[in-house]
Amino acid sequence: MNITGHTELFNVSRGDAKIQATVNSEIYADQTITLTAVISDNGELIKDGYVAFKLNGVTLKDADGNRIKVRLINGVATLTYTIPSNYSAKDYLLTAVFSNENYARTEVNQTVTIIPSNVFIQPTSVYYENGKLMIKADIKDAITNKNVAVRTKVTLKISGKTFIDRMIVENGTITVTQDLKFNNGIKTLTIVSGPNSKYNVNEINVSFMVTNTPVKQSKNSTLTTNENLKAKV
Repeated sequence: MNITGHTELFNVSRGDAKIQATVNSEIYADQTITLTAVISDNGELIKDGYVAFKLNGVTLKDADGNRIKVRLINGVATLTYTIPSNYSAKDYLLTAVFSNENYARTEVNQTVTIIPSNVFIQPTSVYYENGKLMIKADIKDAITNKNVAVRTKVTLKISGKTFIDRMIVENGTITVTQDLKFNNGIKTLTIVSGPNSKYNVNEINVSFMVTNTPVKQSKNSTLTTNENLKAKV
């Protein structure tokens, strides 16, 4: 008796997952944020799978340059991530992508905005001596308290009059020695930083004293008096 084998093929449809992603809508460059994705199927949390997060289509990476995949724990994927300090202030598209062999590829998009950060200017030395104004100051990120890492335009003014206009400063360090002539008295230096693609404009006023040293009369100089001006008659 011959028995002919019979195989039936069953099409098993893959489940449809739902993603709910959560992140602050406004963030700063160099800020550490928390990205959260909740994965469910018909209201039930999915227990297994991974989530990858992307900004403008680029998968987020760890410090070693490896793509980050976050494993689900009770249906929730959570990632603590520091936005790179060189990211410009603008809108970005955040994408959360869920992967599980039992489910179709599922993703959700959300717009996040990197907003300009604030800075503060910290003068370390401002003084005037022998006809030279010497300035040292740092431009610091108001969040990290570190010197800004981007090129910044700086304008310097005395009593409202610009004497250096939009000078390029690297690494947040201002070092200037400028020949200037002032009368004695208290003067006001204004330092203006920015704005640029990452930071808002900021300015600070610093007062400094000008005390010019009187010019001493040379011993060999000839003084002219009224007696010298008398003509012989």
